[in-house]
Formats: sequence, C-alpha cells, structure tokens
Amino acid sequence: MAVLGDLADFSIPDVLRVVRTKTGVLYLYSALGGRSLELGLHRNHLLCMFVDGLPVTRPEKAAEILRYLARGGRGRFSFENQPLESLTRHYVLPLDRGVSQGLAQRRVGEAELPHPLTRFRAVEPLPSVPGVLAPYWQRAERFLRRGSNGEELARGLGIPVRDALTLIYRLRAVSLIQVMRAPYAVSAAGIPGGRGVPAPVTTETRSLLRRVIRRLRQTF
Repeated sequence: MAVLGDLADFSIPDVLRVVRTKTGVLYLYSALGGRSLELGLHRNHLLCMFVDGLPVTRPEKAAEILRYLARGGRGRFSFENQPLESLTRHYVLPLDRGVSQGLAQRRVGEAELPHPLTRFRAVEPLPSVPGVLAPYWQRAERFLRRGSNGEELARGLGIPVRDALTLIYRLRAVSLIQVMRAPYAVSAAGIPGGRGVPAPVTTETRSLLRRVIRRLRQTF
C-alpha cells in the first residue's frame, strides 16, 4: 500500500519512521529548493538518491541532503514498496544518523511536540545511538529505561518542559524510545475509561488534529 502526504503536515522524521521497516522508493516532490528527489530505502538505510533524475553517488553529499530535509523539507511525498533487487545501490547509509544531525539543527514546532503526560520508554533492544544525540541520551537514559513523560523528564534533568519534549521528539525520531501510553481522561469517580470518558488520545492523533486545524485556518 502506498504512503503519501504533504511535508507541511508530516515532517521527514515522521515519514521515515513510518517506512523504516520497508523497502522501496520515497518520492519527495519539489522538496529541495524546487527540485524533486527519489530515495531508495531498505530497512532504515539509504541505498541511493536521485535529484531531478540525476544520481547522487557521493555518500557525503547524500548525507548532507538528508540533514537539509530533516531541518525542514517541503512539498508532497509518496512511498512505493519495491523489491530490493530493483533498487540501485550506491551506498548503505543509516537513515537515523543523517536525520539526527539535521534534527539537532532544527527547531521543533509546537504542533510536533508530544503531550507532556504521554509516557515513553527506551526501545529494547536499544539500537545504536547517533553520536550527535549521545550526550543527551546519557543524561536521559535512566529515566527513559523505566519510562517517563515530558514533565517528569524535565524535573529529573532540571530543564524546561519544552526542552524535555523536544528531546523526546528527537529521540523518538531515531527510534530510541517508543510510546508506553497516552494521557487519558478520568471520570468524576476517579476511574479511567468510565461511561462517557473519551478513549486515550495518542501523540500521533493529537499532532495530526493540530495540523489539520492549522490547515483549515489557512484555507478559510
């Protein structure tokens, strides 16, 4: 099944997280200064890149473009599953590394931040931590190994809540942490999930609603 959308609604890290286990081609239309890109992907690795049909054969140049996209690529996108043997192979670059370096230079928008009460836990087994995020992970690891939310992490690290939420966003973008549970409403009797109480709202749903509302405001 094809994955498609607009980078005005979903960031590159969001898109790559969705397709990280897939093999195929990610098409980014007018995402690089008006130029379109094709990214050949296999299980969270970049195998090839084309800009307006021309190959980017140098891995350092491909990594530079990845960092640019992570800082704020624009345009529509689509992903098509394809067999591995159909893809050109110029290199095998871990996507997490390029994305994390771009994220470190990019201010994360309010609509992209998780809810401060949504709990996250470290992924097991833990993948390799990108070097640019290693110092932050060393400080936050003991909290996220057992599970923590933005408010708790902010208190534990002695930093503002927004900085803690930004760190959570960046760690999740490279799949070091995952959602434990989303915040839920509590009935007057103090019992979660009682009659008339809304179902849990996931981080993705909340973020998507914010983006849809923003687009509607721009339209009308």
